[in-house]
Amino acid sequence: MMNRRYSLPVHFSTYITILIGIVLFTVKNFCSIEGEWGIEDHYLVKPLTGLHLLTTPFLIFFVGSIFHFHIYLKLKHKTKELRPSGYLLIFSFVLMAFSGISIQILMSAEIRETAVTIHNVATFSWIIFYGVHHFNGRKTK
Repeated sequence: MMNRRYSLPVHFSTYITILIGIVLFTVKNFCSIEGEWGIEDHYLVKPLTGLHLLTTPFLIFFVGSIFHFHIYLKLKHKTKELRPSGYLLIFSFVLMAFSGISIQILMSAEIRETAVTIHNVATFSWIIFYGVHHFNGRKTK
């Protein structure tokens, strides 16, 4: 069972990062504006990207603490109550984190677009698996 002291920060950082990410995805993909030189990004894209980049390290830190205080202890004590959604969360989180880093550091436009697609799919998977894992865990308590 998860200690509330460790679960609240990860839930808060997850929901804040998800909310900002969804708004950023929507604004970036569906709210382009006609500028002086043609179609341009919406004026909210840069501040939302900054917010997303600001909240993501907190999410990574708190997921690391969950790994230490939740997952590692279950693996160490060979607990039989490991849920499949937890495995899917780990896989999608690693994919989401590495693709997010790749978006920041890759120079090639084609590879960056691939990293963006992988990031979006991994993030969508993370959101679904997180909700399933979180709410199914609450049901069993």
